[in-house]
Amino acid sequence: FVPWVQLPIQIIQNEYLLKFALFWGFLYLIIFSIHGLYSLKITASKLKETFDIILYSIYFFLFFSVFVYFGKWVFYDVEIPRLVILFTTLIGIFWILTERVILNKIQNFLLDSGYIPKRNILIVTSQGEKNIEHIIRDIHEAHIYNLIGYINKTKNNSKLSYLGNTQNIGEIFEEKSLDEILYI
Repeated sequence: FVPWVQLPIQIIQNEYLLKFALFWGFLYLIIFSIHGLYSLKITASKLKETFDIILYSIYFFLFFSVFVYFGKWVFYDVEIPRLVILFTTLIGIFWILTERVILNKIQNFLLDSGYIPKRNILIVTSQGEKNIEHIIRDIHEAHIYNLIGYINKTKNNSKLSYLGNTQNIGEIFEEKSLDEILYI
């Protein structure tokens, strides 16, 4: 508060603010969809997913800032304070991370309960189970895959179901209705 100084308060009408927020919210979703942040997939780690969200939010913030200041008199008459743009981005990152946690919980529940079908996957490998156990663990933790078994030249002592060798892969593919084959 500074005595005898009256600074004008900038007001954006609700109608314009709503259009502005809807347009940029929609663009935010498009940017995240293009970069695959809304697809069913194995994520190497939740930390990587979080960093991706922050990275693409920063890209959006830069794009947003440039557009707001270069389009100031073309699209609207009111100057939007820089602090509002920064807080919008920070609040956006917080809510998107919260939304991702909720979506992951819902996705895992739907996959585990069978409402969303899991993708059947077959491993084709020439290595022993010890060499690929970290991959098998990742597949089991991903929730989106149903690991059918493995194909190898010879049968290993494995917890996985041995389905034969590569000569009968076509029969196995049709019989088990596979969605993906992972060659290691």
